[in-house]
Amino acid sequence: MQEVQENSAANTQGPVYLDTVENYVKKQYIEQGIEAACQALDNFLIFYENQYKNYNYQVDGQIVSKYEFITNTMARIESEIMEQQEASMNDDEENEQENNEVILDEPLIQNNQSITDDSWFYELCMSEYYEQYRSLLEQQAMINRQKEIVAKSFAQNVTEWAHLKFKRPGNNQRDIYLYETAKYNQLKTILPNCTVYRTLVTKMKNHDQWGQLMSQTEVGSSLGGGICDAVGVTFAEERTQS
Repeated sequence: MQEVQENSAANTQGPVYLDTVENYVKKQYIEQGIEAACQALDNFLIFYENQYKNYNYQVDGQIVSKYEFITNTMARIESEIMEQQEASMNDDEENEQENNEVILDEPLIQNNQSITDDSWFYELCMSEYYEQYRSLLEQQAMINRQKEIVAKSFAQNVTEWAHLKFKRPGNNQRDIYLYETAKYNQLKTILPNCTVYRTLVTKMKNHDQWGQLMSQTEVGSSLGGGICDAVGVTFAEERTQS
């Protein structure tokens, strides 16, 4: 195995054993074509990039892009395969074998005894993608919790802001409709797109009792709950009248 220090090699903090990888890519090229070979090489490089954060790609000692590195590597592999094909054809002609068909698999596999099971490559990628998937799920769960907290805080602030800006509506559908309309129209002048988020709209409606039609029992409970609510309503009405 050789560490990545030679031409057409990725220069990283850790070793990349290109002999084994390139042999595998050659096999993919022969069996499935150049597109499959490019994909196999790209898959390995993606895996390696996730393992080592500080890296670059070099061709003949010069830093190149990943695309240029893959292109150069595939061109070299293709050239090696063509040379092996020509060598095999010449050997067949010299030995005057009855069957002149050139079978590329056998000479390549004989020279690449390190590849005894192609599944290692897929197992490598499987493990990496599985860990990435688990990590994404954990991040998604954390983001969902944060969204819930932020949405509740947003709705609470909107309610407090609206209670300072507007008079408390009467407990009837018309007054509540006018209050809600005025509140959202004013809110859109501050945050033009906030109402397109259904979660935020739902939180705002559920949090603001002024926008909800209450039963007589609820009205009595609300008014008798303490002096603070009654005083708050009086102040809001006075500010509006003034």
